[in-house]
Amino acid sequence: MTVARITAFGGVGVWAVSNLAIWALSSTVLSSGTATRPHQSPLGWIAVGFIFAAFAELIKRGLAMRAELDTVI
Repeated sequence: MTVARITAFGGVGVWAVSNLAIWALSSTVLSSGTATRPHQSPLGWIAVGFIFAAFAELIKRGLAMRAELDTVI
């Protein structure tokens, strides 16, 4: 579950910092001074975080089922 949170929040953070850097660079370098608009969405990072969380829950459930089976046998 921790990897999912790191991926989701870290990815959105990286997306925000990269857009801020693009804005800062384009506003200082371009003669018009207009900043570029972001071309990507942070939803991809959040989706990957959810996928990691789902996979972690599957592993957690499998370990719980195995522990339960070990008590029966």
